[in-house]
Amino acid sequence: MGVVGLDVISKRGERRKCSLLEIKVKIYEDVVELGRQGLKYKEIQERIFKKYKMQLPMSTIFHWVNKERHPLGRVNNFNEKPSKELMYFIGAMLSDGCLYFDGNTHYLLQLATKDKEFAEKFARCLTKILRKEKTYKIF
Repeated sequence: MGVVGLDVISKRGERRKCSLLEIKVKIYEDVVELGRQGLKYKEIQERIFKKYKMQLPMSTIFHWVNKERHPLGRVNNFNEKPSKELMYFIGAMLSDGCLYFDGNTHYLLQLATKDKEFAEKFARCLTKILRKEKTYKIF
């Protein structure tokens, strides 16, 4: 089964498939940028249609420009480039971590440790990886 989406050319000139979610995120970034430039919603809609051949509803443009919604919804988006925090998180999950799935759509990460400093550092690293403002609580 192939990837659903469009063919795109990478910076190195290679052709690859681009998923619909990737396209939505790119469109979102363009909409936000055009909104920052002061364009009206109708102008943004026309430019997006010219570039992507996709007609966005005005309500979607409104919510995206005002950052009320995001195409990823509530998905935790993170930068997967290597960092000290990401390495610490992966190491902690491989040693003392558990991943639970509720059978529907929710996953739960759990770190089982008695070492409070270890748990606090894990929480700080996860907060930085996921670009959250508040540090995760330890129970």
